[in-house]
Amino acid sequence: MPQQQCSFASRRIGSAAIVACTLLAIGAARPAPADVIGDIVDQVSQANYIYYLEDLLYTHEGDTRGLPPYDDDHDAARDNILALFTDLGLEATLDPFQYSPFPPRDTFYNVVAVKEGLVRPDEIYVCGAHYDSVDQSPGADDNGSGVAAVMEAARVLSQYDFEA
Repeated sequence: MPQQQCSFASRRIGSAAIVACTLLAIGAARPAPADVIGDIVDQVSQANYIYYLEDLLYTHEGDTRGLPPYDDDHDAARDNILALFTDLGLEATLDPFQYSPFPPRDTFYNVVAVKEGLVRPDEIYVCGAHYDSVDQSPGADDNGSGVAAVMEAARVLSQYDFEA
């Protein structure tokens, strides 16, 4: 089956989410001149977002990141997210959690990346999405578009230091 591109709606949702994550992070910074904020926002790349969504997150027809037992696409997406965060120089880990309604596999993993604040490291801002999807769905809108947005926000924001 040929791979289908993700919908335009997914791209628009992702673009809005990237801007929202970026503005959230800017709120954690010390007051920044408008030109710095503009520089940050200008670095957001739709091409990168589409690359994450279409090539790293397994969001094509025929891929599945649905309900357990998860298959290779689910775990590969997780590993790609972790690799990107690590490559960006972020402190990235897999955070295990137990969810027992799905035996025999009851351990699952969140991918967590941290960019510690310079002045208020205990003040935490979270930008997140989930990389699993509805069963029998390629997951472009549930929630691959959100994950791609978080990945692009991480790419841009990892280059800056923030107070929190």
